[in-house]
Amino acid sequence: MEAEQDRVVDIQEEVSEWPILKVARARQLTSELNASMSLWRHTLGSESRAVLSQDRRDVVFYARIAHEPPLYEWSLLFGDIIHNYRTALDGLAWGLAHLDGNAPAQAVAKRVAFPFATTRDEWQRIMRTTLASVPLFMLYRLDCVQPYHGENAVEGIGVLLHALDIIDKHKASIATALIAADKTSFGTKFRPVDPDADLSDSSSLGEFEWVAPESGLRDGDEVARIKGSVPLQDVSIDTLPLSFTVELNGKQEDAHKLLDLIDRQVCATFLVVEHGPDSQEWITWIRSVKEMQGE
Repeated sequence: MEAEQDRVVDIQEEVSEWPILKVARARQLTSELNASMSLWRHTLGSESRAVLSQDRRDVVFYARIAHEPPLYEWSLLFGDIIHNYRTALDGLAWGLAHLDGNAPAQAVAKRVAFPFATTRDEWQRIMRTTLASVPLFMLYRLDCVQPYHGENAVEGIGVLLHALDIIDKHKASIATALIAADKTSFGTKFRPVDPDADLSDSSSLGEFEWVAPESGLRDGDEVARIKGSVPLQDVSIDTLPLSFTVELNGKQEDAHKLLDLIDRQVCATFLVVEHGPDSQEWITWIRSVKEMQGE
């Protein structure tokens, strides 16, 4: 049994090449999404318009979105990326259910999929049914990556991946938006009326207030204000901190951060499947499974 736990399983050779190809496809589509967003932003030019008060001390910045972002196109790409990551894991589960010549029972074969169990009882039920043909050492590896081990299982990355895939496949397009989210990630250019004015300290420019809407950003939306201390000749924010977001569970999630987390989770799962976790809990786990099975 210990030898099995130390066994290295080459996914491509012993399971299937398909999961690897699906991850590669997801990454290719992510590059397409990034390229589409970069091209759109390149065509915008300056992304804000500054309006100075009569005394040229106070400034109001408005978003300058010369043309609407292709959100439906980005949503389609995002959904395809999600589906490829989900399919990669499902293909992995199918291959593991057939590892070493095994095969799932006919009654459950159509339901074999990669699980994201949010409770221990749910995971034990899955082990006894849809994944019953997976060898014990591999079930232990799959157990180690289940969301129920986390403090907030329902918000585990795998659970979110599954939820997004369900929305895209069976409900509607994934709701997306373009928002100005992070007020610390941009630079303000300014030139004072008095060329000798000391503006070495950014706070000397005046009081800054970020007022961008938390929902989708549109052309003409007010995004920032400066209550100035010195008259300004001109001022600009050329690049706004724009973020492409997807709606999930009533919250806006940064799409790129989410895709990065999903990619990391999928790759970590592949590593655990191939090499096993660095853990001393294998024997204890085996005993608990045998007790569950009444052996």
